[in-house]
Amino acid sequence: MKNSYIFEPIDFLFSGSLFKGFSVEAAQDVLLLDTLPEAYRFAFEQDLPSPYTVWNDIIENFRSQLRSDGKFDDAEKVINKYLGEQQALYAGQLIEYRKKRIRKNNTQYDDFLFSDAREDAYFVLSTVAINRLLGDCLRNGLLEKIFACYKRGGWPCGVKGQQLIVFNPSVLTEL
Repeated sequence: MKNSYIFEPIDFLFSGSLFKGFSVEAAQDVLLLDTLPEAYRFAFEQDLPSPYTVWNDIIENFRSQLRSDGKFDDAEKVINKYLGEQQALYAGQLIEYRKKRIRKNNTQYDDFLFSDAREDAYFVLSTVAINRLLGDCLRNGLLEKIFACYKRGGWPCGVKGQQLIVFNPSVLTEL
């Protein structure tokens, strides 16, 4: 298996394409959100009504399944090491954001880029990379569908029934 395939989700985090905005025309297969408080609710709240599923439970369920592989700990170490290296390499982005905040010329979009949504993306896309490193042992395809939503510019942040909920970050640049 090629390293570029395995590390693609981690490289994507630092490619400049993370949260670039989701095309409304491309949203037929997802429930597209255009309000950030609603996205945070689906991403981080633990008490959601049916048919919504707690987002962290979905990702933790994937992690639990991956942990059954005897090579999980080693795979997690490899992915976390690579993620840490990339974070160090791109630390200047965070510094620039902090400078914007000090000068008070940061935007809502800037704030979103460096919010809990980014931390969620690190966790989710690390899970995708671990699955890939372990030979794509989770074959249900939802992890790759989630990654595809990131690549399309959105923030996958929940599930309603069988449908992914995706926040469209481009609404933050339209204000």
